[in-house]
Amino acid sequence: MSSKSRHIARFMPYACDREGVKFRSVRAAVDGQARGELASGSLLTAGMEWRELTLAVHLELNPQILERVVHPDEMPRPPVALVLALRCREAFLSRSHRITLADPTAGLYECILAARREELRGEVAVTPYLVRTSSGTRRPGYAWRRGAWLATGEPWTVLIDEPKPRVGDNLEVLRKRFSEAQEVPPADRANWFFLQLDSGAPRLLLNEEQPEVMRALHDTSAKGRRAAVRDALYERLDAAIWPALLLYAARAWLDGEGDVSSWQENVLRLWAKRLGAPRGELEAEVQQLAERATETPASFVLEINAALQRDDQSRTARLLAEALS
Repeated sequence: MSSKSRHIARFMPYACDREGVKFRSVRAAVDGQARGELASGSLLTAGMEWRELTLAVHLELNPQILERVVHPDEMPRPPVALVLALRCREAFLSRSHRITLADPTAGLYECILAARREELRGEVAVTPYLVRTSSGTRRPGYAWRRGAWLATGEPWTVLIDEPKPRVGDNLEVLRKRFSEAQEVPPADRANWFFLQLDSGAPRLLLNEEQPEVMRALHDTSAKGRRAAVRDALYERLDAAIWPALLLYAARAWLDGEGDVSSWQENVLRLWAKRLGAPRGELEAEVQQLAERATETPASFVLEINAALQRDDQSRTARLLAEALS
């Protein structure tokens, strides 16, 4: 074990290795077109029209790690799996991909990661973890809880290239002390977030006076209770913010007969595509989306939340229930 790994192990209640998983290579494709191998920290220039980024990740796991972090009684069938944590903090993306190890002693593994363009902005990080897949017997010096990480490695990162957005193209996220924020109504100053839509461009305010929530939102854990709580908080933001943005933009679209601000048009176009607008019919779908939102707002909110659940497939709810059980 490296000196760094030994240092970390002394301060953990069980054996672990912070240098146990390494990236052999990462190859990228944009909308199915190969872009070749990318080094960590690369800048990916793909233009503004692409829809999906695919990463073919090749990992190396030193088989000797298993002997250090798994008890000898479990070595015949070690209860472990590799997990890749895909994070994009600027776009509130947090997703994990599990690689089941058919042969934990093989050492080399591959995983395909995919993300949509609207999910990515700025730095995207992929962090590998070796984790337990089931609970076991408590033994001194060994992890026994399901989800405990046994090894990790340095994150692999890529910077998504995009021109500086026009004013109003993106949701601005600010951290403020709500007790001092005049834009937040007094009755709401104990809340942890506030969506402001009357300032020209939408702004999401996060309450600095809720330190536990702020720590949870910025937690980088890949598994366990903290990861489940963080993901649940982001799902709560999605469920509240998207319907509000859409209803506001839809009313502006109809009142202005399509002459709206940049962010309002972007929100409507994004969701028209997300709900399956056929190629070449985007304008008509945007109009129908705006009409549904204003004519039957209750049904429309349910439609948007159903789409958000389809994307997540209730993963966050299951993880949270498991973590807190």
